[in-house]
Amino acid sequence: MNSDPNLIISDDYTNEVGNTCRDRGGNLDDAMNSYLSLLDQVASEAIPSGAQHDALVAFTNVARQLYGGKTGTLKETSKTLQTTCEDFIAEVDADDQFRSLNGA
Repeated sequence: MNSDPNLIISDDYTNEVGNTCRDRGGNLDDAMNSYLSLLDQVASEAIPSGAQHDALVAFTNVARQLYGGKTGTLKETSKTLQTTCEDFIAEVDADDQFRSLNGA
């Protein structure tokens, strides 16, 4: 594979992307947990029985399954994205060091 010696990878931009993923994932995770809690509250307090209650509980259970429960799924995934960006920068820096030492 040919490499471009003029290729510039911005550490700041890559870190910003990772941080944005982490922050937005955390926000989405918090929003999803709030949404599921509100659905639980509506089912238990506003519609305590009947067909609508049963349908809402079924919907909430499916939403919780798709989301992965209340385990911080989105926070973990977005943190992994941030770590991947950090690892990418470290790998590029290590390759740059290697090429510099070997006259490439």
